[in-house]
Amino acid sequence: MLKTESVTLAVKIKSKEITGDEYNREYLVTITRADGRDMVLSVNRSTYDECKKGRRAIFDIDVVMEKEGDINNYIREQTYVTGITYLTEDRLVNKFSQIKDENYTWLSRYAPPLKKKNDRPVILLMGIVFFTAGVFVFTFLPRVIVKNLNRAKDYKDYVHTVGETTDRGSTSNSWDSDSYYHYATLVYHADGNTYTVDYGERGKFTDRLADNYDIIYKKDEPEKSYVAEYDTITKMYLPSDYAYSMMEYVGYVLVSLVIGIPCIAGGSFCLIQGIRGKEI
Repeated sequence: MLKTESVTLAVKIKSKEITGDEYNREYLVTITRADGRDMVLSVNRSTYDECKKGRRAIFDIDVVMEKEGDINNYIREQTYVTGITYLTEDRLVNKFSQIKDENYTWLSRYAPPLKKKNDRPVILLMGIVFFTAGVFVFTFLPRVIVKNLNRAKDYKDYVHTVGETTDRGSTSNSWDSDSYYHYATLVYHADGNTYTVDYGERGKFTDRLADNYDIIYKKDEPEKSYVAEYDTITKMYLPSDYAYSMMEYVGYVLVSLVIGIPCIAGGSFCLIQGIRGKEI
């Protein structure tokens, strides 16, 4: 024989779902009880709209059970929610905790509580990762930006051009027959004049110097030149004239504030929640 019992549960609203068609709709709300088990309740439209996913609330329910007190075996279609009280006021927090403790005792009568998944290590790890990333972005990344911008000032008096490879040659090492020194003369033009610079690099016999190389020279001393790496050429085109203003604006405001502080805040939150053993 079915038993009807009025119960008060301290729960967390887990999810909402509408089933059926437009002529026969059913509004379902899933709640998580103190023992970790879920209950799917069939409610009316107004109660469905009132329920907010993730909120904690005190549910008053008329539960129809197959056996008295056995809420784990209830008839969903005949179970009704008679009242909902949300934790919108501080005074309800203690009441919620008290009801939850009372629920835990009798809910476990017919079935043991579900073991709660231990997310604490994951939350702590997330906190450490975010906090570390935030500290790095907030402190070290601006320094890297500033360093690169300031290094651009070293090349503001230089000019970038391309040298053509001529007069190629190679010599071998007596102690290593597979190692060769390839050399050539690079020809470049500046201010209507032609200049040359010697260049060489080690490699195997089958290696070959490129046909062209990047060269930089001082504006007022074009004869003083050298072959430049790609990294150097890149720095030549950085905004060196306003490096300090870029440092203040990009380095600290955009990078530090927009990325660093949120990461530190998020990491701190995860660490606190993990230490307390709470869910995020």
